[in-house]
Amino acid sequence: MSLSIYKIKELEVFASKLNTEPDRLVDALISFVFEKPEPIRLATPEEKVKVIEKEALDKGWTYEQLWKRPELNVYPEMGLICFIDDKIMIGDVKEKHISLIHERPVGVPAILNFYNNKVKQHWIKKEEQKQDGTPLVKQAKGGQIESK
Repeated sequence: MSLSIYKIKELEVFASKLNTEPDRLVDALISFVFEKPEPIRLATPEEKVKVIEKEALDKGWTYEQLWKRPELNVYPEMGLICFIDDKIMIGDVKEKHISLIHERPVGVPAILNFYNNKVKQHWIKKEEQKQDGTPLVKQAKGGQIESK
């Protein structure tokens, strides 16, 4: 099987646009397709967190929220470092959350957020309490009592 004259001309035009010889272009394409490139060593989770540490601390995050590794995997006690691995990149660092970018082999990356539980979040409602610490009970419509 051989290349058509039209495809050879296309390669020559493309090579001239890249200011290279057509043979070198073909050699580069063949080596790219058939030879495995040297894998790029990604940063460790510790290096990734270290890069954003100052910015996060300046935005109100605590050292524990970034670095804590509890003996038991209790979610509220786990620091950011527990959710980072070689395949996850850290995106935006904001007061309320840090974005974690999960690369996928196909399609767009998935972006998940690691939320700052020390900052007020709009979906978290604190339970109102009386002065003695018991939950506030309200009278609902129809005479039913509901605990709030």
